[in-house]
Parts: sequence; C-alpha cells; structure tokens
Amino acid sequence: MWMVLGVFGRVLSWPMGFIQLSMGAGRWFMATEAIFLSLQALLATWLVPRHGVVGAAYAFALCYLFYTAGMAWVGYRLIGFHWSRAVIRMVVSAASLITLAFVGQHFLDGAMALISGATICVSGALWSMRGLAHRLPAENPLITIAKRIPGMRYLLFLGESK
Repeated sequence: MWMVLGVFGRVLSWPMGFIQLSMGAGRWFMATEAIFLSLQALLATWLVPRHGVVGAAYAFALCYLFYTAGMAWVGYRLIGFHWSRAVIRMVVSAASLITLAFVGQHFLDGAMALISGATICVSGALWSMRGLAHRLPAENPLITIAKRIPGMRYLLFLGESK
C-alpha cells in the first residue's frame, strides 16, 4: 500500500521535473535530483533496519511526498507553476480512492479486503477511462475499442453518442 502512495506521488511530481529541463535549468535539475535521491537513500537506510522490507516502501512514499512539494516549489519559482482547479479535483479524487484502499486494507480481513480493493481498483479504472473518453476524440483507437466492450459505452459516456 505504501508503494502505491509513493507511485501516486511520483505520477504527480515527475513531470514537473521537465519544467527545469525545458527552461534549460540543468543545475536546478541536477541539484533537486541529487537532494531527493539522497533523501530517499537516507530514509531507506533509517527505515529498512527498523521495519524490514516495508521500510523501503515507507521511504519511497515519504520521499515522493517531499519530492512533490519540492517540485511544485521549484516549478513555481521558475515559471509560476500551479495546478489548475481541474487537476486539484482529480488529485483529490484519486487520493480519496487511495485513502479508501488504505482504510479497507487496515480494517477489513480476507475476502472482504480483496473485494473492497478490487471494487476500488475497478472504480478508479472506470473513472480514469471516462476522463480519457471525454478528453480524446471519438475516433481515437482506445475509445473505439472501449465502445466495443458490452456496457462500456454507457459506463464511459453515460449514454452519450460520441
């Protein structure tokens, strides 16, 4: 679960590193990457002996929490970067699904935890596909294939003919 949280942070933050590269700020890029790789190594060195393999996941999640904040700050400093309201809504929605998965994993056992996790996973996948379906042209191959799946037209397009 902690690796999922770290990957979520990575998905949010990693593209922001390209701001530095596109601005020709190679020194910023090298400095931020060195700082955060060192932070991840330090966190792993501290957490793995205390928590075993799970400590590596804790270190990964914590590092990407700091990396996301750091990249947002660097992006703001370089170009005035900030997330749009639409992006913030998507981040909050995705974070809510991750939180639900954490809660389900913590409080549910066995089959109920699996069913809960699978439901959250499928819901997130459908939500993501629906978002893509509304952003991509109707003739996009992904949308064309999705429309052929029984019931998918209704789930993704809410009955709209796209």
